[in-house]
Amino acid sequence: MTNRCYLVLIPKFDLDPGYNLKDRTTDLQNILEANTPISFCEMKYYPHFPIILINDNYPWENPLRYFLNKIRSSYKTPSPETLKSIASSLIDYYNFCSNDSVDYLSCEHPLKSPIRKYKSHLIYKIKTESIAVSTAKLRLNHVVNFYRYLIKVEQIAFQHPPFEDSEGIVSIYNSETNKYYHKINLTSDVQRGLGNTGYNHQDSGFKGNIRDYGDLKPLSLNEQSILIRALDELGNIEMKLIFLIALTTGARKETILTLRRADFSFSCEKQKEIIIYAGDWLRRPSNSSREVEVPLPDSKSNKPIKIFFPIPIYNKVKTYINSPRALSRLKKVDSPKQAKSAHYVFLSQQGNPFFISKFDENIFDFQTRPTGQALATFIQEKLKPLLKTMGFSSHFKFHNLRATFGMNLTNCLIKKAKDEQKVDLSEALTIVKTRMNHSSFSTTQQYLNFKSNSAVMAEAQKSYEKYLADIFENLPI
Repeated sequence: MTNRCYLVLIPKFDLDPGYNLKDRTTDLQNILEANTPISFCEMKYYPHFPIILINDNYPWENPLRYFLNKIRSSYKTPSPETLKSIASSLIDYYNFCSNDSVDYLSCEHPLKSPIRKYKSHLIYKIKTESIAVSTAKLRLNHVVNFYRYLIKVEQIAFQHPPFEDSEGIVSIYNSETNKYYHKINLTSDVQRGLGNTGYNHQDSGFKGNIRDYGDLKPLSLNEQSILIRALDELGNIEMKLIFLIALTTGARKETILTLRRADFSFSCEKQKEIIIYAGDWLRRPSNSSREVEVPLPDSKSNKPIKIFFPIPIYNKVKTYINSPRALSRLKKVDSPKQAKSAHYVFLSQQGNPFFISKFDENIFDFQTRPTGQALATFIQEKLKPLLKTMGFSSHFKFHNLRATFGMNLTNCLIKKAKDEQKVDLSEALTIVKTRMNHSSFSTTQQYLNFKSNSAVMAEAQKSYEKYLADIFENLPI
């Protein structure tokens, strides 16, 4: 019988710097009963800590110590999502070793290490289209870093090195300080040769995609019209507002779903738009009048960003949060310590948030952290089937709304420039970059490339169709 791995998330895990599994039994119950909480990386507890169980009984010790080490030694404490992603990769690796009778702590031949065998397994899965190249690379990276920990921290001695490391210098540009920084980047020989993800900034527009933390496809005007009509027909006001915010601000899911009622307390008089701040601002913006104790919405990687809200959409949300429907949901929120203004805008019928901020003091109350599952279910079970019946032929995903906002903004700026006979693409590029909170102009440039490339491809397709028509017209029947 082969051993199998399973993942368990501990909602509120005590952090103990004296924690040493080698000096304790490995029974899961003993681990969970350890109750010596102390301040640790400015955290007393860690939310949704992953523990990998072998055959539902015992924790896999090495990864458990590895995760604790990452929390202790990292300059930036890894998020629960990061640790969960690493745990998923290690589970896949352990199950592979178990199925193929591979001892992950033994390396008797330099060319037949466990990790090299795993790489061959991943290559096979790529060739059979079981997994994407990007997924294989992520899993292998996680496993390699796990082995680096085993060698350097736990000082496990292998008969032969599991892989060969090489060092390189990486330059990192900080746009805020206008300086370059250098760091040493370790790469291993096993991480090479898995294949190409096919990503290229320059040709992304020709492929019909924009690369912005994922391949995004802007919706055409017709597709946007179908989407709005579908949302109207479904009649879910919360979902409709979420989609409208995404379409008109370009905000990501985690930002929209962690908006608080306090974010919609500003006066709209003589305003063309309202700026909502999100992410990790070291100093609260001076023009933000929200209550100090109310956290800002989340952002990707905690990056400090500004969300520019059009007044009509902002007012729609203000109207909604004071509606009987929203207030009835607010009454069901089981969090008496929080001020009313600190609660999330979007709640379920039971008063549960669609998304819990990583900084929310109530995060430990949830067995599994809500991260937009209700939105995903709505899209999969209700929206997509209706879109299909209404003639929406493209594959829909919520993140495409961000690219749609970027393209709509780009088109409006270019049209305005042409109408005023003053074409300044650099100014348009800067505006789009600011509104979408891009770190690099190369990402923003794709929106201009997409527009011009789409026109080139349309003309090429027209010429190609004429060429084919001429050929078939002259063919004998």
